[in-house]
Amino acid sequence: QLQFERHMQNFRPPQTARRKRSHVVTAAAAPMLVLLATTLPLRAQVILSGDANPSDPASIDSSTDLVVGDSAAGSLTISNGGVLTNYTGIIGNDLTGVGTVSVLGQGTHWNNFGDVVTGQSGRGTLDILGGGLVTSEAGYIGASADSVGVATISGNDGFGTASTWTLNQDLRVGDEGSGTLNLTDGGRVVTTRRINIGNWNAGTVTASNGAELTSHDGIVGVSARGEALLSSGATWSMMDQLTIGLYAQGTLRV
Repeated sequence: QLQFERHMQNFRPPQTARRKRSHVVTAAAAPMLVLLATTLPLRAQVILSGDANPSDPASIDSSTDLVVGDSAAGSLTISNGGVLTNYTGIIGNDLTGVGTVSVLGQGTHWNNFGDVVTGQSGRGTLDILGGGLVTSEAGYIGASADSVGVATISGNDGFGTASTWTLNQDLRVGDEGSGTLNLTDGGRVVTTRRINIGNWNAGTVTASNGAELTSHDGIVGVSARGEALLSSGATWSMMDQLTIGLYAQGTLRV
């Protein structure tokens, strides 16, 4: 009996038991590490690449005209709360210019003290997504002959701020070039003046899934074919009259 007791005093659990307990502790701590990683703040960004003039965002202020896609391909991305302020913003300037501007996410602003031109003589694309905000005087989507302009405004930042383009002057969709404006998922366009669709060239506006247009008045089909297509709870609110087909074919579908 004495030998048995001594044997038990010298007994140690096998090493596998300690490894098992260590594994349980590691598994429980893993979710905490994931949580800490997902709460790190994102860095605000303003990135110009390709053919852009000026090419350095630090040199741009409210007196600077910004051209994205002057005679070749260029892009501007503002995201994660980034802010860029300039005078006029031109996307796709010359015939060979291809410009893309993306304004993405909560607290992200593109402030234009002058106009925003999407497709001056080239091809221009403007995307305002995830609660991004754009301000300007007038707006042109497809400004000059042979140009093509497309603007898309969609979504919100998850905290109630919708992606929005706010203007102090007219918005022309299809001025002398071809213009398309797409709004969806609560995206908004707000102007204190007029929205012209199909000014001197074909213009199309589609709005869906709670998207909103607000203007003083509107004309669909000024001197060229114009279409406004509203569906799935989209609205167009105005203080004054809406004219369908002024000097050309105009179509409104709700």
